[in-house]
Amino acid sequence: KPSRACKQAAVLENLLKKEVDKVETFILDCSRDQKRISKEDVRNFYYGRDKFKNDFFYHFDDFTNKRFSQLAETTKKPYLLLRKQLMEYSPELKLQDLDYNFFDDFFQWLKAVKETGNSGLATRRKNLVAVLEEFVKRDLLRKNYCKQIKRFPENFKTVFLSPVEVKKFKEADLTCGRKTAGLEFSRDLYLFGCYTGLRYSDIMQLEWSNIKEDHIAKVQQKTKREVITPILPEARKILNHYKYGNKEGRIFTYRANATINRDLKDIADKSKIKKVITFHSSRHTFGSVLAQHKVSPFYIAHVMGHTDVRMTSRYVNSNAEILGNIMKTVSFSNLTIFRP
Repeated sequence: KPSRACKQAAVLENLLKKEVDKVETFILDCSRDQKRISKEDVRNFYYGRDKFKNDFFYHFDDFTNKRFSQLAETTKKPYLLLRKQLMEYSPELKLQDLDYNFFDDFFQWLKAVKETGNSGLATRRKNLVAVLEEFVKRDLLRKNYCKQIKRFPENFKTVFLSPVEVKKFKEADLTCGRKTAGLEFSRDLYLFGCYTGLRYSDIMQLEWSNIKEDHIAKVQQKTKREVITPILPEARKILNHYKYGNKEGRIFTYRANATINRDLKDIADKSKIKKVITFHSSRHTFGSVLAQHKVSPFYIAHVMGHTDVRMTSRYVNSNAEILGNIMKTVSFSNLTIFRP
């Protein structure tokens, strides 16, 4: 209640009474309809949130705002692109519109109008399923119809170097004037990725405190999970090189991913390697080398921080050299035939 000393006390008291009456009327109406309400329902009504209860984008933004604090920047981008495309396709999208026909038409639009490939379609579907599953948990939706959309086949093209190519890459002469130091640094970073399987973002943020006696303990930027990576002798040699005069803080000086990828193209040319190499291929190289040494896919997934062992199957199943070597050991004449 306004203080008597307030000159506009009567006016304020009248305004407050109107607000109280508005809330009481809302509660009375709900009571007549035998509708159970909570404090949150009253707040939503009073602050005008109730008008957004069926708005898809309101709830989508609420979901992403809460989830983004737990996600890496690279993981946020697909959600932002999804929102942009949904807004373009249906600016006034309501929760009740989210049936099977809507999603079927939306993905057809992505393919025909936006010319989105299978990889992009698969990502949109995955992100939508994740959002709508949360909506179902919150009782905003009865069913997640996006899950009924058939999965889109993704064409993974995993590029990695063979051990022979890694050797050629490591021994290439990079002498070329002022660019030499930069090329050598990019090569060291790439090789460190080959020897550890760490992503570019994790290597750039790697600190000496992450280096233990025989392993690296690092919380991955992408998954927010700690991964324990054994330190191979080759990786130790690179660490020792950069430890000179620097025993705390970041291990490597920052170098942009685009700059490294540009350098890798030059290094590949000098190494006579006819592959399009990006920094991420160092991680694939690590996985493929482990597979060639017959390391179990379970352990490869563990050391690389994969949350799904299916991610690891690309190294086991797609390497023709690995499969070729395995088949050389197979002999039909030595097979024992068991009869029922």
